[in-house]
Amino acid sequence: CSRPRFPPPPLPTHTHTAMRLLLATTTAATGALRGTGCALGMPTHFNPVGCVEISEVVEKIETTDHNNNVDKCFLFCNAKAGMDYFGVSGSTCWCGHFYRGAEVARGKESVVCDARCPGRPKETCGGEAAANVYRMIECVHGVEGEKRKQQEEEAYAKAKRQHLLDAFVLHDGMTCGQDEEAKIQVHGSETLVGSEDECKLACWDAYKCGGFTYDRDMSRCIFLFDTLSGERKEGRTNACYTKQVGGVNLRKVAKRVEQEAIDNVTRAALRD
Repeated sequence: CSRPRFPPPPLPTHTHTAMRLLLATTTAATGALRGTGCALGMPTHFNPVGCVEISEVVEKIETTDHNNNVDKCFLFCNAKAGMDYFGVSGSTCWCGHFYRGAEVARGKESVVCDARCPGRPKETCGGEAAANVYRMIECVHGVEGEKRKQQEEEAYAKAKRQHLLDAFVLHDGMTCGQDEEAKIQVHGSETLVGSEDECKLACWDAYKCGGFTYDRDMSRCIFLFDTLSGERKEGRTNACYTKQVGGVNLRKVAKRVEQEAIDNVTRAALRD
């Protein structure tokens, strides 16, 4: 099964931004673990949370089905990216990233959650002021599980690589500053023979590398600490790349990378 995910701490009351920040925390401040959370792929199973008097559902998606039942609601919600919970209440089915509410004490569930599912009367679908809530989980084993894991890793690596490449600004048709003292060694050498992307990735890994001059005739880059130091030389086959570390919001990059990986794997799962 995928790694456990814990219910987040109580929501602040001020802004949606603050709520988003809390989603990134890893401390289980309240509640108990409900099964295992969904990884980057689609959920395959679900565990019951109980009868809950819901006060709020975060990132809620809702539908009405006059033949509603637990399985139908799960099938509706498991295709929605970022959803961890679903709930049924009469003909209503909702999905959410997480929720706030009070679990009904044991022994009182049958009183509060007393509505029968219209599409499967043997099942309970909440009540007048409550819902039967379930946590979606992912337990894919064997060949299918390995394939899903590989897809996740490849999607994440691809998205991360692209974001690193996009962190460089191109000044085409000229070299960077040619101050000899601005040169710096990356992996033991001031130069690298390879593609522009290979030079970008090498420079990114070196903390002190501020950019590089690339010679397209020679397919070679010269790494620099300061791309502005010294005289620049114009040339049709020259290019100057500057690393924009200060211009890259790494938290936003990480969030975009994760979302792109989720989207890619979800599309692949739907195609399969």
